Amino acid sequence: MDRRVLLTSPEAWRLYTFALMYAVTNRSDGMILRDDLPLVPTVDPGCADELVKVGLWEPRRDGWQITDYMITQSSRDELDQLERIRAVDREKKRRQRLSPGQSPGQSPGQSPGTAQAGRQGRQAGRHQSEARQG
Repeated sequence: MDRRVLLTSPEAWRLYTFALMYAVTNRSDGMILRDDLPLVPTVDPGCADELVKVGLWEPRRDGWQITDYMITQSSRDELDQLERIRAVDREKKRRQRLSPGQSPGQSPGQSPGTAQAGRQGRQAGRHQSEARQG
């Protein structure tokens, strides 16, 4: 609901939102290079001046910086860190699934027989309940 965004034409709004997606995807920290502007799909590059005029973009020597990008979007460093954390988590889960002595359906850290004992206990409780009703 940024007032600056609300003041833009539909074409400039499209350029702004697609440029945000482009910057996040390409991890440019909000920098839109003049040579990259034609790569932003389905937009009118001529709307860049309108975005500068309303204060959403700041002109740079080789393109534009999306104003407030570092406040509203994830930076390249943050995205790289999240990617590393996810990779470590995936590897940890993969190792847990492959750990020896673990039967299918057994949670990591659960001792062998615990899952079976739990199933047997539930079955015994069901049989006792049925005997009382029958």
